[in-house]
Amino acid sequence: MNRHESQGILDQLLEQRPGALPTFPVLAGCLLMMIWISFGIRILVIWTSEPSSQSGQFFQFIADPLAALAGSSLLVYLIKSTSNRGGKLLGLLAILIGLFFSTILSGGKLSITPLLIFQIVLTYLMGWFGGTVASGQLAERLKYRQSLGGPAHPVINRKSTRYRRLLGQVGGNESTARRLIAHEFARHPEHSGEQLIQNALDTLSRDRS
Repeated sequence: MNRHESQGILDQLLEQRPGALPTFPVLAGCLLMMIWISFGIRILVIWTSEPSSQSGQFFQFIADPLAALAGSSLLVYLIKSTSNRGGKLLGLLAILIGLFFSTILSGGKLSITPLLIFQIVLTYLMGWFGGTVASGQLAERLKYRQSLGGPAHPVINRKSTRYRRLLGQVGGNESTARRLIAHEFARHPEHSGEQLIQNALDTLSRDRS
């Protein structure tokens, strides 16, 4: 597999939009930034305070979640991705970076504690959150809930066969599926949830024929 094929696979995986910056350099830059944030905060704690103090432990605890949030937001924004997969990826990478630095600074002995497990989970969630916000999915979900979330609006059964078929038609992208359903609701607010899904399927079929 050559470099261009690898680049294409990564672009598809992260759902890069046309006209965005190249994925590999952006990913490398965001990874370096996360390393500097994670390592820099830990070194700053060592230089300015006692690492075992409450303030020192707090700043060391938030180092990796902050790195994940910053890296995931910047990556997804710069590659103009419609997915938060980049955020999840950098969340995982931030966890590995944090474990690496924690092991080195602890003299090669890393204790698995409930606090460490919580930090790992929080780091991943911050990566997911950063990617979700930067990709616009959070804004779309809020708009979707405003349009379909009221008591008078139909309930969308995400486990229904029609909804799964709609997801398959849009490549599994739930934000696109929600946008199509919201569009149909704006046109036919009297229809049921299943009918709105069917309307979206019919619209897709007409547009692609």
